Amino acid sequence: MTDNQDGKKDLFKGILESLQQDGNAPLEDMDITAFLQDLAEQAKHREQGQENTHKKMAELGTIKLLPQQGAGKIYFGMTREQAESILGQAEMEDGFDESKLCFYEMQTKDGKNELVCSIAYEKNKVYEITLYDSLASEVSVTLNGVDVFKEKAENAVAQLEKIYASLCSFQEDDKDLATEYSFEAQGIILWRESAFHPKLLGKSDFQQMTAEEQEYEKRFWHFNVVTI
Repeated sequence: MTDNQDGKKDLFKGILESLQQDGNAPLEDMDITAFLQDLAEQAKHREQGQENTHKKMAELGTIKLLPQQGAGKIYFGMTREQAESILGQAEMEDGFDESKLCFYEMQTKDGKNELVCSIAYEKNKVYEITLYDSLASEVSVTLNGVDVFKEKAENAVAQLEKIYASLCSFQEDDKDLATEYSFEAQGIILWRESAFHPKLLGKSDFQQMTAEEQEYEKRFWHFNVVTI
């Protein structure tokens, strides 16, 4: 996320606004998780009976997040054509002539296509990059040496606060149970669909869940998305 992106503190606000099919639908009614799942399902249907021509995820190598600069081989200011020479063509795009939001899939080692990132373009130039935790199966995504998808959320936040010598902002009362953390000076947002921490293990709500539900909730001990 570059310096001139005023007002982009809400991780998915721009994404959700661009995806609204009905301009009168309230923003909070949009479900980004359902949208991403639907996108993955559409990709599955497209793959049936077709040769998989997506670029391979492993070819990205370790992705180093560089605040104010870019992520891995993708840099702010790159043209869309330059970015897509690395990522392949977008699976979906939305927006207007000068502002586009594009979603990219890449191929895993077992031949499946996974949504790996979305890029916002302004006048055909990269100005915001969002990466998804599907990358973690084959690629490390690091920020100053911290693996943002493989490190437990509270540990990742603590390490980054120490590195940047500044506290991140979050909205929930309990920092360990927040879903979005923002390092505003660096232009970084870390997000997870829900929040898990071991302190929840003793809570009655958690204990009343089935074993399967508990395991699902434990997935959110890690971040799902990072935006720069």
